[in-house]
Amino acid sequence: MKKFKTKILGTFALILSGAAVPAAHAEEYKISIGAYVPVECEFSVSNSFVRLSAGQFRIATINQFCNTGYEMSISHAALNGSASARFRNDVARVGAGSTLLQNNGRPVNSAADLFLEANSDEDAVMFAQTLAVQVTPTGL
Repeated sequence: MKKFKTKILGTFALILSGAAVPAAHAEEYKISIGAYVPVECEFSVSNSFVRLSAGQFRIATINQFCNTGYEMSISHAALNGSASARFRNDVARVGAGSTLLQNNGRPVNSAADLFLEANSDEDAVMFAQTLAVQVTPTGL
């Protein structure tokens, strides 16, 4: 992104220096530059289910690319007991079928693990088998 800005600013500087007019002839000048960057978000999930300890599970690795703000939620089977999901620094109580994990995500290009704290191995397995990631760009 910096390269693109540098090229635009360099072009802008050339336009300004080429448009320099002696003060005696100056009236009013306006130069406008507009650029449009397409919004792109791509999230993928790699199953990496591991029972870490009693009630603690690593469910998956989520690879994220988004060049704007976003919300990330997960859909999953409703669990029998109480559970919470952790992704990066975000922790959320797991709801009945859908859970908002990142409410105000910033542009990102990286991967991180999704963890689950659940009452039973069966809940964790059911959660992992039905997991789907949903992303909604918000920086439009």
